Amino acid sequence: MVVGGRPALDAKARPTAAVTHLKLAEDSRAAALLARLDSSYFQLVDRLPPRLGLLARQGSTYTGIQAGEAFGGVSAMNPGITGTPWLFWEPVQCLEDGVFLQLALGGSLVVLASVLLDHIVDGQAVRQGEMVLLHQALHEEGTARLRACLAADSGFWGDFERLGAEHVAGLAAELSARSEPEQLTLDAFCAMVPFKFSPIAITMAAFCHALGQPGLLAPIELSIKHLAVASQLLDDMGDWEEDLQAGHLTYYLTQLAPPAAWQATDWPAASELQQRIDADWLDIHTTEMVLLWLERSLACVSGLPCSAWKAYLDGYCALARQHLERYGARHILRAIEPLVGSPEA
Repeated sequence: MVVGGRPALDAKARPTAAVTHLKLAEDSRAAALLARLDSSYFQLVDRLPPRLGLLARQGSTYTGIQAGEAFGGVSAMNPGITGTPWLFWEPVQCLEDGVFLQLALGGSLVVLASVLLDHIVDGQAVRQGEMVLLHQALHEEGTARLRACLAADSGFWGDFERLGAEHVAGLAAELSARSEPEQLTLDAFCAMVPFKFSPIAITMAAFCHALGQPGLLAPIELSIKHLAVASQLLDDMGDWEEDLQAGHLTYYLTQLAPPAAWQATDWPAASELQQRIDADWLDIHTTEMVLLWLERSLACVSGLPCSAWKAYLDGYCALARQHLERYGARHILRAIEPLVGSPEA
């Protein structure tokens, strides 16, 4: 997902293996189902028109990073995007293999389609026409897979429509914020980002309804959306110089200069913005905000048996604390540098 920059919950993002690595259940069934998910994806790709199939096999199609690497399959993505059934393995493992795989594949295709839509709206799609067609193909196939498992009168379809509408609303809000930077307040950011991550919750909505436990969705969805805010803040903070160079306005950048600066033809220089970060300790304050949203995400599922999801969130917490220590050390070194360098020292 993208808010002005690169995907936040993405396999190519900076998070360590503790974040991007999918911790599978100890039994071999989880690994076998994940392998079948990848196989099913590439079987679908083989049936696409050649140009779309080629696009679907390129890693940059989904990551937004032009590196020329082949796409490793659905399991190669950050598990927070396409691996949620495995992150919530305990409550969903009772589903029969065929149903499990159909739901996981259907949800993954809808999520991948939403990633492409983000790229298209964000202006990152190099081959925009083909991206539009691939988005349509993935979304239609994903919806068909979900329809094969969930009856037309299932409550899932209400959640499906709601979450899809949220995604569109989030993208529209992002477009508005680009032309009117004063709209990108903290409140607006915290409302917009969860909507942009709403498609990720569709997969778990499908599993919850298939289990006959729709009440499970509320805490899971809220936990996913709280993580969305945390991960987007973390990503935008780490990528602010790249976003500045690319002309992608993010909430973090708006904290470094007034709205008028982002409406001007020439944006502020990186050195000027770094001075603002240093003066206000904005990196420290933003990382503390990241940890707050991660704690909220963990609190949402405190009563649910989902050890892999909790470990996944703990990985983000560990990463944020590492950043906090590094930023703190940098600020302290800056503060004592005049003393160390003076003749009296």
